[in-house]
Amino acid sequence: MNKQAAQITLFCRQLAVVILAASLCLILPACERKPHAKLDRYKVVEPLNFTNQRNQPVSLGDLKGKVWVASFIFTSCSLECAYLVRRLKIMQGKLANRDDIVLVSFSLDPKTDTPERLMDFARRHGEDNEEWHFLTGDGAKLNRVIKNTFYLPITDEALRKNLLESNELVHRNHFAVVDKQGTVRFYVDGMLPEAEKLVINAVQQLLSESDP
Repeated sequence: MNKQAAQITLFCRQLAVVILAASLCLILPACERKPHAKLDRYKVVEPLNFTNQRNQPVSLGDLKGKVWVASFIFTSCSLECAYLVRRLKIMQGKLANRDDIVLVSFSLDPKTDTPERLMDFARRHGEDNEEWHFLTGDGAKLNRVIKNTFYLPITDEALRKNLLESNELVHRNHFAVVDKQGTVRFYVDGMLPEAEKLVINAVQQLLSESDP
């Protein structure tokens, strides 16, 4: 075999390897593309001042300079809220060892969800740590933040009491990711299978952004 023929043979073998690898990537989970969160700029979070499960005040100023993941739960929620909290715990574990990431869970039932009740809820789900705030406070102010800042509607007040008592409060199970300057940048339905990976990707993108 002459030199030119040998080069052609080698090229063909290399091409065959590339084609085989590409084919395997179509069927093997390990070759799946990493989910990419498409960031946008929604609303700047309005000033807030609530109380966490440790009975400590938490204001917007305490969250500035951090990327945070917001969620919306209530302690008497039997299924969805517990599932969302478990998913957030997984995300927090994968984003550990950073002091510029925080989780913020807003109570949808502040009349029931006292700091003590939220602490019990956090402990039952293994989430009592300084990097996770379960917030309660004035109901009207919480509703305004949830509806006006995060654009997440919940049932109207006429239905709210009965639905809460029956554990059937209607709300969206979304996660929202907020950047270091306090602007909502990403939303995802927390019940989607890919939600964890998308939130982690969104957080990582925001952490890599240069501060203004």
